[in-house]
Amino acid sequence: MLDFVTVGHITLDYIKGGPRKKIRWVPGGPAVHTSLTASSLGARTYVLSKVGTDFGTSRRKWLRQMGIRTRFLMVRSTPTTRFEIRYLKQRRSLKLVSKCGSIDQSDLPEGLRIRSLHIGPVIDEVPEIVAKSLASRSAVTSLDPQGYLRRIGRDGRVLRRSWLDRTLLRKVDVLRGSSDELRMMIGGMSSRNALRKLKRLGPSVCILTRGGQGSDLLCDEGLLQIPAFKPEIIVDPTGAGDSFSGAFLKEYSVSREPVWSACVGTAAASIKMETSGPCFIQDRSRLIERANKVQSGVRTLE
Repeated sequence: MLDFVTVGHITLDYIKGGPRKKIRWVPGGPAVHTSLTASSLGARTYVLSKVGTDFGTSRRKWLRQMGIRTRFLMVRSTPTTRFEIRYLKQRRSLKLVSKCGSIDQSDLPEGLRIRSLHIGPVIDEVPEIVAKSLASRSAVTSLDPQGYLRRIGRDGRVLRRSWLDRTLLRKVDVLRGSSDELRMMIGGMSSRNALRKLKRLGPSVCILTRGGQGSDLLCDEGLLQIPAFKPEIIVDPTGAGDSFSGAFLKEYSVSREPVWSACVGTAAASIKMETSGPCFIQDRSRLIERANKVQSGVRTLE
């Protein structure tokens, strides 16, 4: 059984704006950020993804050096999925530059069994039938729906669209999304009401992330507010949510304690924001210290 698998495109991101003025074509996407965080916390991580030959052997070697196993990383003739990401006054815009091939049923290894699975599409490259097939082979599955909630407008601009697959949600244990994303899935209601309705559709844990305001966690213990941990300095916020998911799923798959897992995820996100590009958490004691501080501020909402 594989310990930790992330499915979705590895991207190459060109980031402009924000405290870090420019970063040139760095590896990104949940497949990198989620996997790297889980790997730094001791998980044996695998990526199920596709890249182009432009991704290069040195980047694939770097993934392996970071503990991310590339056994299921497929190299194709089409270019790697690339995004231009711009930050302006704390708002982010994305432009799709290129898209690699979708991950199909024929790409799934036979007899695959997974302990922890994170489904993290970036631009609808993981068809729902593939996501459902993988979820049925996993003991614990988390979903970041952002890639299903995106469409491409003129000039490659990434825009929002509505999306909801109830049969997939019934196979998901953990759902995490922003306020806008959860409302796009349900529509016509407040973000907390959307959180409640989505939990009734299947996931046992639903997480509404609010950036610098922390997150709302809905689980069997009730609705709780998880405070943010303020980074010492914000260098690069790209991938912070994915780092949250990696730390949360790694902890939750072992402890089955959603509140503590969310505190660990929050701490991991804060460390990521202090780091340029993908982040490997080298000091676990620092992570746990921050998670304990976050836990001391958890508040029950209902």
